[in-house]
Amino acid sequence: LSTFGDLAGQNSIFIRFFRFLDLWYLCYEQSLSDKTLVMWFEFVESICEDFLYSDFDEELKLKIIKIARTCLCEQTLDCEFELPLSVIKAVLEKALADNDIRYEGKIGIRFQSWKNTFIEDAKVLIIMGLSEGKFPGNDTKNDLDIFKNKLPQLNQSKRAADKNLMLTALTSNLDKLVLTYIGYEQSTNEIIPASTVVEDLVTYLKQKTNDVFAIQHHFMHGFNQYYFSKEQQSYILNNFKLAKKYYQHSPIDNNIEIRIDKTLETAISIQQLSEFFSNPLDFFIENVAELQLKIYSNELKNTETYQPDKLEEWKLKSHIFQHDIETAKKTGLLADSPLSHNYYNKFSKELYSLSEIYQQTETHSQDIELIFEEFKFYGVVHLNDKKQLVDFKTGKAKGKYITKHWINHLCSQPESESYLYFEDKIVKFNPIQNTTELLSKILEKWRLIHQQPWLFHPAAMVNVRTNDIALATEIAYYNSLKGNERLPATEGQRYFLQQLLDYDYQSDVEEYIKPLLESIELVDYSEVIDATV
Repeated sequence: LSTFGDLAGQNSIFIRFFRFLDLWYLCYEQSLSDKTLVMWFEFVESICEDFLYSDFDEELKLKIIKIARTCLCEQTLDCEFELPLSVIKAVLEKALADNDIRYEGKIGIRFQSWKNTFIEDAKVLIIMGLSEGKFPGNDTKNDLDIFKNKLPQLNQSKRAADKNLMLTALTSNLDKLVLTYIGYEQSTNEIIPASTVVEDLVTYLKQKTNDVFAIQHHFMHGFNQYYFSKEQQSYILNNFKLAKKYYQHSPIDNNIEIRIDKTLETAISIQQLSEFFSNPLDFFIENVAELQLKIYSNELKNTETYQPDKLEEWKLKSHIFQHDIETAKKTGLLADSPLSHNYYNKFSKELYSLSEIYQQTETHSQDIELIFEEFKFYGVVHLNDKKQLVDFKTGKAKGKYITKHWINHLCSQPESESYLYFEDKIVKFNPIQNTTELLSKILEKWRLIHQQPWLFHPAAMVNVRTNDIALATEIAYYNSLKGNERLPATEGQRYFLQQLLDYDYQSDVEEYIKPLLESIELVDYSEVIDATV
């Protein structure tokens, strides 16, 4: 398993995936000895429980269990004690490919789409969102370099939306994805080297895009320890050691509710908190402002468009939709069908009204140099007309990684340290003694979010007090809402800036920056650390 980067907000996905791989390996071990039919079904059920439908409601969950049970019984009438792996594969394939079962996660991939691509070869492929930046260092290329500088392949077909769903998920967001994969040889159940899986994936993509995709080089950054033995050190060992330290071995219960005020009858789960910090703009639009944009609805299943996963894509689509429906069809955003007219009208109306709300609001930016322990952050601060901080974007050091990792570290309430790797540093997060107190404060901020958005801006946690920020260069003010040719303004920025006008940013910096600094310890990159986290 190869992955890297910021996992804040994605912890539960990784944990479920690791548990799934553990169960699958258990299947291989158990296949070497006789097991009863009941034990085999319990195993299949546990796979479904831990991975396949972890986000499904109870009714759909029971439906899949019924399908798996029926399929299992049908194929094992004459096989009471032994059940080959091919039967397990068939059970899962049936559950995933059934037309009545549909799953669209945040990653925008329906499970049944896998049947025609990877399940036939008994391979598992997960595509996840990845925040900006590289891991473990800027001098190392990541897995997605095989797709770099390739424009999104907009779907020009008249077929059902499922046809190229995986392809558009790969190509519509090239800089924000990481591929996580593991492969098995169907006949022997032996592990397929990662390079083989990547080669098969690229071959598939080349076929689907008329040879637009091609692979030139591919660097691995280490496997999960279960799939990397002492005899197989063909990849970068140092990066493998880093990867081993990065994963948590004990599952985190994301469903634990934390009451912050009994009189308010408000319960916030750690999973919700993590989702908010990983993408607060989207979360606020959908869950707080309750702007039900049709672009997130199920109507997409009848079109040939791909589903955006962030507000930054609004700008591009709004320009296209504001012209006419024929332009949208030519670009591949809409299918040539009667349903496209309804979709176009709803999307255009809601998006256009949102873009006009605060287009007169002004914001300014200036470069900063922020001294943080032994190294520096170079970035840009964006201020509103009241000199209040709107956003802080780091340059090379990618300071927001530290923020998100610390939030995740805090919410996980670990008893041991955790590590974050970037640049030539290892950032060590020590165990936090006053976890409950800090969580209560953050959750109280969360509650206030429901009255006034963005009261607690996560980026604030990588900033120190105003008098500790040294200006490296003062550049001319410019109106970022109107944007420029290189960085056009987004609809989300326009909407939220007005909400920030009455917000006192400095109070949050004072209240939350101290525990962050106290919990961070820098470790030299070359130091060998025992991977027991």
